[in-house]
Amino acid sequence: MKKKVISLFTSVIIITIFLAPIAFANSASFKFTMNRKYVNGAKTGHTHSMTAGRMSISGKLIVNSLDLGCNSRANTVTISVFKKQSGRDKYVGSTSATPKSQSLGSTTSFSKAFGKQTGGTYYIVAGKAEDDGWNLKGRGTLTTR
Repeated sequence: MKKKVISLFTSVIIITIFLAPIAFANSASFKFTMNRKYVNGAKTGHTHSMTAGRMSISGKLIVNSLDLGCNSRANTVTISVFKKQSGRDKYVGSTSATPKSQSLGSTTSFSKAFGKQTGGTYYIVAGKAEDDGWNLKGRGTLTTR
């Protein structure tokens, strides 16, 4: 009987150790509309509370509308992640994507892994060099595991 209890206890501990990273993973959905050249989640109040772990971002840009006289090609959009902290916020990393088609609703995917990050409040900044007349929506997920 004593061996069964020890065996059960050992099994529970081993299962807990293997499932712990899954239990502490979290993800936050985000979305933004970019009708000019810059969107800052901290300024619009779109922040995300993330647990510590390996952080990654994935999502897509969607062509929402085109201004009259827009550029024939879209500018590259840089999607950056920052961590709020006292003083200057910490830059975590960025990825970029360039819409290829002027068809409304067309999508361009992006993704990037940022390695281990501490828990805290994070936000996304999306920007391009200049307003090219391409009005975009963005959506995706910020994840830690």
